Amino acid sequence: AQRRQLLAGREAGMADNGPVICSCFQVGERSIEQALAGGCDSVAALGEKLQCGTNCGSCIPELKALIMSRPVAN
Repeated sequence: AQRRQLLAGREAGMADNGPVICSCFQVGERSIEQALAGGCDSVAALGEKLQCGTNCGSCIPELKALIMSRPVAN
C-alpha cells in the first residue's frame, strides 16, 4: 500500500482528493465536489474557498463543467 501511494504521488495518510483538476494548487475533484455540496455555486466561490482557478486559469473550463453537472436544487 505504501509503495502504491508513493508511485501515485501521495504521502502516507494523505486523503485521496481524486483526480487533480487545478494543478497550480493541487485541488482534486473530490475537494471541489465537497465545496459545491457545501454551497459554492460559481468559479469565483470555488476560488475563494479552494484557490482553484485563481492562478493560470487553465482549470476554469473544467470547474465550470463540474458546476454545470450538479443537479439543480428544487
